[in-house]
Amino acid sequence: MGTRRTTILAQHLVQSFLPGEVTPEQAHLIGLELCEKLLSNSYQFVLATHTDHEHIHNHIIFNEVDFVNYLSFEYQEKRGGKIFEKIQNLSDDICRKYNLSVIENPEHGRGKSHYEWELNKSGQSWKSQLKNIIDETVTESASFDDFLSKLKEKK
Repeated sequence: MGTRRTTILAQHLVQSFLPGEVTPEQAHLIGLELCEKLLSNSYQFVLATHTDHEHIHNHIIFNEVDFVNYLSFEYQEKRGGKIFEKIQNLSDDICRKYNLSVIENPEHGRGKSHYEWELNKSGQSWKSQLKNIIDETVTESASFDDFLSKLKEKK
């Protein structure tokens, strides 16, 4: 499928809104507008609006392969490595259009895989374990040198 350069079958995005800022219907329409602008009617997608948390949020899952020319989203859209910024900017522009809050000056990263997100959520990722060790050691330390010394002991 696509360029045969990836084993990814679908992409998953989450679009969240501040508690009380939108109705489920408004959130769904905003998610639909994001899908239309991002996917240009070339990728099949599922949009699910969730109300199971304090904040309403959309889950967007879309086919990795464009059904018009059969190239993968990875190949067509990620070539510049800025797709997360593009998605964030599209979502922010739509939210501004409806006078909704956006995160100003967000930190742009590469995002997390679902596997990494699950490990982090359960406290099993090496990054979350390291963060916990550092946080614990900070509270036990009297100085920076003491902190470094205690970290070395915890190897």
